[in-house]
Amino acid sequence: MLVAGVQLLFLLLLLLLLSGAVSALLASSQLPPVRPGRPRPPPRTIGSRMDLLRVGGSTTMYDPASFGGDPTGQRDSTAAFAKLIHAAWADATTAKHGCLTVPAGCINVTNLGGAIIDLRGGTFRMNSPVVFPASGGGNLGVQDGTLRAGEGFPAGRFLIELNISATDWPHQTFVDLTFSNLVLDGDNLAGGLSCVNCDHVTIDRCWVMGFQGFGIYTLGGHEVYVSNSWVSQNNHPTHPNGTGILMSCADSSLIDTVIFDTRLGFWCGAGNSVVSNVHVYNSGHVTWPTANDTFDAAPFGGAYIGDKGQMRLIGAYFDDCTLVIDNPRRVTVTDGLWLLGEATTSGGLILRGAEMRGLTVRNNYISTAASFHTNASARAYVNSTFILLAELDGKVCDGSTADSVFIGNNDYAD
Repeated sequence: MLVAGVQLLFLLLLLLLLSGAVSALLASSQLPPVRPGRPRPPPRTIGSRMDLLRVGGSTTMYDPASFGGDPTGQRDSTAAFAKLIHAAWADATTAKHGCLTVPAGCINVTNLGGAIIDLRGGTFRMNSPVVFPASGGGNLGVQDGTLRAGEGFPAGRFLIELNISATDWPHQTFVDLTFSNLVLDGDNLAGGLSCVNCDHVTIDRCWVMGFQGFGIYTLGGHEVYVSNSWVSQNNHPTHPNGTGILMSCADSSLIDTVIFDTRLGFWCGAGNSVVSNVHVYNSGHVTWPTANDTFDAAPFGGAYIGDKGQMRLIGAYFDDCTLVIDNPRRVTVTDGLWLLGEATTSGGLILRGAEMRGLTVRNNYISTAASFHTNASARAYVNSTFILLAELDGKVCDGSTADSVFIGNNDYAD
């Protein structure tokens, strides 16, 4: 009996030790308690309709549908966007984000606090433009959806307009605005996007189609960046008659963009800018000029660089169209490709003007297609005289009309 009692007591002690060890193990494996986080502010509502949604207490998202817009595109959403724009600027004033200081003149513009106008994949019909306040502003994005021009859209206007008058700039401007993942469909009624006297505007991954006049229009100001976009009058009822992109904004860039079926692909009217990896295709919409052509209709369907200096054109691809450069000064054209297709189409590189200074044309493939055209495609036009670039290749030209010009390492193929 005594032995049996001792054995039972030993078993009880062993069970107690095991249970303590298991408890300690479980306690050590438990995660620390989660502290209650700061609650997110609820969405602001007016009546029963949500007008905006605050995410994480920082970024403000504006949904056009919440202001009465129709994301199916059946009804006109012009009034909804006007209300949204008014609310965004009013909220920025209330939130006291402060101002953005713009170096040009050290001016201050309204800081919208990184707000985003999110179309949420909707298609909105616009019978009038989306007009941003003429007072200017900054730190705002517009993204993810489609704007399509509707009946009665006013002639000569754009789906989106950021316009500052010349008398107000630079005291008022738009700065640090981003447009991304948008389809702008002019439906042969409207231009795409207009930036007049703006500073630091980014247009990325946008599809601009069916426009009238201009797809993307920039005039005055500084630093408008267009990238990864596609611009076309592809559904024009007759022949394309517009300009894909007007770059008349200094210190700008056009990068990794395709321009199809426009009368003129792009027009560079301001200096200190770069064009890189741009593909322009405008087959059959223009005719090749003759030797006696006065070049009044300068562009010829491809691209035109006006009488401005300090331009870099890198890795561009001109397919059945022409690049014309007027009075090139400190201009570099390198690693480009010019191809011709059918005999009825045009294409090539034309340098023209009374003076050329600091011009470099090198490492390009230029199809002359002399059997197709009266004049070879690669040529200069100096003092009313055509000079084939192939004849100048590898030479440095210095003189009264051509100063510090290098044309070399180009491949001219028929």
